[in-house]
Amino acid sequence: CIRNFGMAKRLDIGFDPRNVWVAGFQLPEVSTDRETARAWYENLRRRVAQLPGVRDVTLSHWLPMGFEGGDHSRFEVEGYTPPPGEGAQAGFIVVGPNFSRALGMRLTAGRDLTEGDDFQAPRVALVNDEFVRRYLSGREAVGREIKFWGGTVHIAGVVRSGPYRRLGEPPEPMVYVPHLQFPRNSINLVVRTVNAPESVRLEVDRVAASLSPAVLPLASMSMENYVGAAYAIPKVSAIMLTVLGGVALLLAVLGLYAVLAQGVAQRQKELGVRLALGAEPRGLALLVVRQGARFLAIGGLLGVVAALGVGQVLQGVLVGVRTWDPWAWSGVFVVLGVATLAASWIPAWRASRVDPMEALRNE
Repeated sequence: CIRNFGMAKRLDIGFDPRNVWVAGFQLPEVSTDRETARAWYENLRRRVAQLPGVRDVTLSHWLPMGFEGGDHSRFEVEGYTPPPGEGAQAGFIVVGPNFSRALGMRLTAGRDLTEGDDFQAPRVALVNDEFVRRYLSGREAVGREIKFWGGTVHIAGVVRSGPYRRLGEPPEPMVYVPHLQFPRNSINLVVRTVNAPESVRLEVDRVAASLSPAVLPLASMSMENYVGAAYAIPKVSAIMLTVLGGVALLLAVLGLYAVLAQGVAQRQKELGVRLALGAEPRGLALLVVRQGARFLAIGGLLGVVAALGVGQVLQGVLVGVRTWDPWAWSGVFVVLGVATLAASWIPAWRASRVDPMEALRNE
């Protein structure tokens, strides 16, 4: 789990959350029609884009790495025939202009969505690499038609795939459609800043209040804090199991020490006779250490069997780490070996210091 947390922090999540501030808005459903929502959010986006320290601004009704289910829809795509009884399905995200640039997603083909992709322009969309791999078999995607929601759009560009709900999830096809063509009442403002993202918080609230005093962000935070929840499971797993493992290791060392120390005390006469007959103190010490090594071998064998079973349970939370991970297993045996040596050392030292005459006299 420690290695899992380290791998999770280095995992490529498909976008750059640094220097990004997000704020969620909800316009009243009853009094706001589609045209009003489209104009209000576009006005907000343009006003925020003019603030000092702002590099890019976009919109997104669903943010990656937030655990939400998101929207899914069936569709038809030019050049793909689904197997009998199955249909093409993907996640759909409504986004604003310059979406990939503002969120730090890399375009692999075509172009980003722009302000020109409005309700008067031909309908377009972005798709991710997994969409192209699954439904187009890697063929050219830009310009192809997708039919969904009772209409047709053309693919304008392709962005890199990434995890959308949790770390380590299997790749999922995704379609990004422009908010200017598919407006929503509820959406998130995504602001990429030059400096710390918190620097624009008050200004974003002020701009929103100037457009409509009753509409303020429902929630706002840095994107790094937002995606931080995705790292909670590997982090908590690493911390909890490190603490529990440390306690278990301490108990094992104390137990092993007690058993070996009691064994040395019970064998004082034997050890005294061995020394009287010419045995080397070093040899007696190694005798005790070998006994500890036998405990390590037996316990290690039982531990391997148990760990393989537990590893299957942990597989669901591990990211980029196999249950049979050579580095993790090597580290475990090194730690156990050092712990066994430490637990054996004091009883072994006492065995080497036994006075033959004193031992025989006590008997």
